[in-house]
Amino acid sequence: MTPAMQAEIFRKTEKPARAVRKHGRVAIAALLVMCMVGITAVAAVVSTGWRWNPSDLQNGLMTPNTYQGLPQKTLDYLEGLIAAKQREIGFDTFEEFEETMGFSLLQAEGMHLIDSRVDKTEPKPLIDVRVSGLDLSSAKIRAQYSGDIRDDKGNRLGRLIVLPAVADLSAEPQAIPFEYENAENVRGTATLSQYEIQALGVTADLISWSDSMSVDAYFTYKGVTYRMIVTSGGRVAYPPAAVSRACALLELLHD
Repeated sequence: MTPAMQAEIFRKTEKPARAVRKHGRVAIAALLVMCMVGITAVAAVVSTGWRWNPSDLQNGLMTPNTYQGLPQKTLDYLEGLIAAKQREIGFDTFEEFEETMGFSLLQAEGMHLIDSRVDKTEPKPLIDVRVSGLDLSSAKIRAQYSGDIRDDKGNRLGRLIVLPAVADLSAEPQAIPFEYENAENVRGTATLSQYEIQALGVTADLISWSDSMSVDAYFTYKGVTYRMIVTSGGRVAYPPAAVSRACALLELLHD
């Protein structure tokens, strides 16, 4: 790739997000090239808020930032939930979530919320929210949601699963141990890398596996910590192609 080609790709990513994303598959193709260039080894040492055990990437620690700036009506609402010990609430759209919770969640351009549960016998909101803590000084807001990413013709580009997005209101957030609890998720040899998501201006830790087409991304954006599982649509080769494809889908994120 020549310097001129790289400059052209980065020039396109600097345009307003929606103007670039409307090109669908054309934009994805250009982003794939950029992602292949931008993926780096963790030796780059960019802090993302996560710490991993080098000998076992199935385990790590997430240290959230203190989330600030919630409107008073949201704080009053959270106080009421905690007092009533109502820990679970839900929403069916990003707009409903933002109106009630006072901040926006990341979504991808062309993303359609879905119910990805295996057991769907009981109806459940598409954005599952849990509120923890004894009071506002120790409260955490955890949101889980899934969606298919489609282009303007309805073709499925991939799937995004957020498990979870966390807004921690604690003055001194405690590190949260993270590990894969489901044995089915322990997949082959894990590789840790990093990628700067140009659309968001943040660096993400990426964990990929030698025998899986899904990639986990960990990063913090506007005070909210995210763990995302990104799976490409169609027939995609295993890493490194799956990693670059996941990075291209991460470039479609916006709030």
